Amino acid sequence: MPIGYDIKVRQSHFLEDGTPIWVLNYKEYHTEKGYNESKPDSEEVFQKMEVSMKFNDEEKSVSWDIQGPRYQIVNTLAGEFLAISSLGEMPIKDILATLMMALAHSGLKLPKL
Repeated sequence: MPIGYDIKVRQSHFLEDGTPIWVLNYKEYHTEKGYNESKPDSEEVFQKMEVSMKFNDEEKSVSWDIQGPRYQIVNTLAGEFLAISSLGEMPIKDILATLMMALAHSGLKLPKL
């Protein structure tokens, strides 16, 4: 489990069709034990995903950069943090109930059929 993060996200440029492209610079810091235990698995997983990770043995950090449409960057961040959040520990039925309550409190009205 990381003990620190350095995350930068920004819009970088536009594709010819006007699609905005975003860049994610992600870095996480670990204890020495956590770094040494997670490094082999991380190297294997990210190699399969074809994401180039940079390991810094001196500062016990792992970093990587990706770019893509905003939804891809946000999905990557959500995937990274959802599992360690209280929301990530909730059963799907509780997530849906929470979502419905939030929609109801927002004043959302469902269309009548």
